[in-house]
Parts: sequence; C-alpha cells; structure tokens
Amino acid sequence: MPVAAPSPEPAERLNIVSPAPAPRYRMVAAFALYYLIPMWIAWFVYDFSTDGLVSEIGEATGALAIPALIATVVRLRSKRKSNVPFYVAVGFAAFGIISGNQYRIKEAIDANAYKREMAGATPENYRDKLAHSQTRLGQTLYSAIQISENSAAKFREILSTLDDNDTGNILTTETLLNREKRSRAKQMVKQKMEFARVAFSQIETLYSDMRKDVDAKLADVPDNFKRSFLAGFDESLPENEKLIKAYVADYADLYKHLLAMLDILDANDGRFTIRQDGKVIFADNAPIAPYNQETADLQRDAANLQQIQARMVTVQSAGIKKLIPEQ
Repeated sequence: MPVAAPSPEPAERLNIVSPAPAPRYRMVAAFALYYLIPMWIAWFVYDFSTDGLVSEIGEATGALAIPALIATVVRLRSKRKSNVPFYVAVGFAAFGIISGNQYRIKEAIDANAYKREMAGATPENYRDKLAHSQTRLGQTLYSAIQISENSAAKFREILSTLDDNDTGNILTTETLLNREKRSRAKQMVKQKMEFARVAFSQIETLYSDMRKDVDAKLADVPDNFKRSFLAGFDESLPENEKLIKAYVADYADLYKHLLAMLDILDANDGRFTIRQDGKVIFADNAPIAPYNQETADLQRDAANLQQIQARMVTVQSAGIKKLIPEQ
C-alpha cells in the first residue's frame, strides 16, 4: 500500500521567522547625523572655510571606513540582517572624530571667549584688555605684546641716549662762548656720533630677534588668529624699523652739523658775539655763510626728527588696530 508523503509543517511549527525588511531610512538618518559632526567642527573651528570643510569631511570618512567595513562583515555573517552593527560603527566613528578634534574644539571655545573679551577694544585700551584676559589665547598674545614692548624699550633707550639734556645744553650761549665748554661739547658730540653708527647697525638684528621670539611664543596659537595677529604686527614692523633707522641717521647728521658749527666757532674764537635771540655775529664775513648753512641744516634735521616721531605714533596706532580681532 503506497505511503502518502508527509504534509509540510506550518512555518510556525518549524520556528522559521522571515527577516524583517531593514529600515533603511534610519541608516540614512544615522549617516547624515554623523556627517553633521565634521560640518559643525568645520564651522566652529575653521569658520566654515572650504579647506576646513574638505579636511573634516575627509577625516570623518576615513574614521568611518574601518568601523563600517567591520559592521558590513558582521551583518553578512549574522542570521538576522540587522543594522545595529552600522549604528555601532557610526557611534564609534563619531566618538573617534570628536576625540581627535577635542583640542581644536577647546581652542575654538577659547578663541570665541577671547573675541567676546575684545569686543569694543580700541588701540588705547587693547593692551589693558589683553593684560586682564582670562583666555589662553589672550594671555599668549599678551606675552607676544610684551616681547614687542621689551624690544621697544631697547629702542627707546637708544633714542634717549642720542637725545638727552646734554645735547640741548650745547647750543646755550654760555657753552658756545666758552672754548673749554665747546671742547667738552665736541667730545660728547663725537661720542654720540659713534654711538649712532653702532646703534644703526644693531637695529636690524634687534628687530629680527624680536620677530623670532614672537614666532616662538605664537607657536601654539590657532592659525587664523596667528595670521591675523602677525598681519598687524608685520604690517607695522618694516615701517617701524625704517623710522627707527631714519631717526638714528637723522641724529647722526644733526651731530655732524653741530660739530661743524663748533669747529667754526673754535676757528673764530674771540671774534664773534651772540645776540639775545641766539644769533651768532662774526667779526669777519668769511665764516658767516658756512655757519649759517650748518645752522640751517641742523634745524632741518630737528624738524625731520619731529616728523619722524609723529609718524611713529601713527604707525603704532595703525598696527594695534590690525591686532584687534574683527567682530
């Protein structure tokens, strides 16, 4: 008697469960949220620059590659085609990219706090605001400013050595009429001229050393702030150096004419008088024109020095304006 083939068991009795369709929209949302992280970093850290955005997207893709590959292998080997491994991969990659950028994020937070501190800063109060800054960036920039100020103090020392009370006393009637005092004045003028010659050769070295020290101090400052700070610093630096050199050279020239005036008086000792207005009257006509020419040249140098001083103040103020961050 033929035996009937067994009837198929119901799916429920064999405990067979059909795989549920994968909710792909969740996967898309997970990856979209993941890529929002590098976009946020590019905005927050790099001001949404093209280079910053490309860099962060590339970094995020690289960080996701290996975890996503592992998740793919796990899903293929799993009986249940779950998307959970991909969510884990996204979370792991997100943690990695945030951890890898935590220092930059901290820098950006510090930089934003610095911008808030500097809101409303002017060339007159910028240094004071920096001195009281609670941010790491502000304190670092203040240290760079101090390096500049220390160098400026060296330049002021040079200029004050060239222009002191002794220089002003040379042209007094008492000194010009006394041969012995003129002799001491000539010795002092020669010393000043030699000092100006040596100082002139040192100016370029002093500026170069200052720039190197500032660079070293700003080594850890974010690139955008470093460029901004150095833009203002470097914009005024060449002209400041040029003005300092012009100031020293002009003083050397002034002393040259002053020495020539004293030599003329020595050559005509006892044959000249000085009026109340300071004008020298010679008994002979020969020295009048040379002395007057030296006097005019000295007065020209003095006027140039005043113009250079005024220009120094203007350049310094313009340089500080460049250092202040834009709001």
